[in-house]
Amino acid sequence: MSFIIDYDILKKIKESNHGKPVLHYDKFVIIGTLIYAGCEVVKKTTNGKIVSDAIMDVTIPFTVANMVGVGISFLKKCFSNPGVKISANITLEELVNKLAKLEVNTSLELLKDAKINTIEYEMVYVDDCKASKIKQNKYIDIPLNNGYTETILQEHLFGDDEYEISVESLVKEKTLKLAKT
Repeated sequence: MSFIIDYDILKKIKESNHGKPVLHYDKFVIIGTLIYAGCEVVKKTTNGKIVSDAIMDVTIPFTVANMVGVGISFLKKCFSNPGVKISANITLEELVNKLAKLEVNTSLELLKDAKINTIEYEMVYVDDCKASKIKQNKYIDIPLNNGYTETILQEHLFGDDEYEISVESLVKEKTLKLAKT
């Protein structure tokens, strides 16, 4: 038995604990500017020598993008929005009720202590398109009211907004090896 949600459980837990939305803007700024810088260097290279214009073309956007990234990081750390925390708590409380239907008896406070066990990726073919997509399987350990933990599986296809939640423990494959005698 499973159900569908439209958010990542661990991101909602971070929002609930810290009161600020989880954004990954800084990584994208740095990666994008590095790609841009590499393209500019290749474009301005002449006979194996880099022209000084290329250095200026690369350093100015890179510096501006990093300043914007640092500014956004500073603002995220300084201003935590209590509305984000309240909204995340309400969403997680609904998740606790849905998990109770799957016989995972936990509370909001225990759910906030959930930890990731394993993340697996695989290529799958979807019926409506001929191309393959990446499927992410997150095994999350959730503390229960009785002191034990239960492992749930959160399945997500990249590019979709749906996350499928089910109770499933991680199956470790055993390999047999010859022993030396």
